[in-house]
Amino acid sequence: MSYLFYIAFLEQSSEDSSYNTKRDLLACVGFFLVFGMTQTPDGVFVRPHPTLWRLALCFSVLYEIMLIYILFQTVDDARQLLQNIDPKLGVPLPDKDYGGSCRIYDWEHPEDPFHYFKDKMGFFVLSHFFDWWLKTLIVRDYW
Repeated sequence: MSYLFYIAFLEQSSEDSSYNTKRDLLACVGFFLVFGMTQTPDGVFVRPHPTLWRLALCFSVLYEIMLIYILFQTVDDARQLLQNIDPKLGVPLPDKDYGGSCRIYDWEHPEDPFHYFKDKMGFFVLSHFFDWWLKTLIVRDYW
């Protein structure tokens, strides 16, 4: 609350509307998080502290509000908003043909016969494999 008092009465006002909007949104988010930490009821989790879980609940509510806001924007406006968060967005990605050839070994390229396999193998294939492996451990230990 003292931060809001400082912003409202003591901080020098700025003519930059972008800075004012960011500062005001940050103040609103901070107020909501502090209010939620003190006023929302306790959940089922008690360790390490119920306040931490109330804060997590408030973060998830803010995230849902942000998703709802983006849902009602046009595609171009939503992309522009996301580019403000990460400037690397908005660049077209290279298009890959994942279903073109299912061969693993190519006899016609003796210098690199596994080039089809290397081209298709990516981060998501490895993450799915690790996820399946971890789930088998969980199911095996459960039964």
